[in-house]
Amino acid sequence: MKRKFIGIGLAGIIAMASAVPVFAAEKTGKNIVDKQARSTEIVAKIEQKAEKLGINIEGLSKQEAKAKIKEAFEAKLHDKSEKLGIDIANMSNKEVRAKIKEVAGERKQLRTEKLTAIANKLGIDISGLTNKEAIDKIKEVKAQKKANNVETDKTTVQ
Repeated sequence: MKRKFIGIGLAGIIAMASAVPVFAAEKTGKNIVDKQARSTEIVAKIEQKAEKLGINIEGLSKQEAKAKIKEAFEAKLHDKSEKLGIDIANMSNKEVRAKIKEVAGERKQLRTEKLTAIANKLGIDISGLTNKEAIDKIKEVKAQKKANNVETDKTTVQ
């Protein structure tokens, strides 16, 4: 009886032991494919960021490319902050981006108010237009008024 239990126990252990490598081999194959897919996705994202920033990362490793992208991004933030007159000393990149958005929004609002004042003075309705469209419309109306004034001057001179 003891031999039967030992035999059944050994047979069960052998059956389980042969099944484990099969499952492990399947998981390893899937993991390799998943890692390769993730790796290609990461490389694609890095290349997109580099292209967006206008830098060349050919021949660089992932870490070197990431470092170069980070430097270019920080330089871009620095340039924008200087252009807007923002002091970025002791600020994180996140804080700098938030401050740039805030200042840019304020400037856009000021531009919109100035354009509205000019449009009201000229008797133009620019509601619902973007700033660029409003500028174009104002220029168009000013050109028309200037052309009308020139025609009026010519008729009065003759």
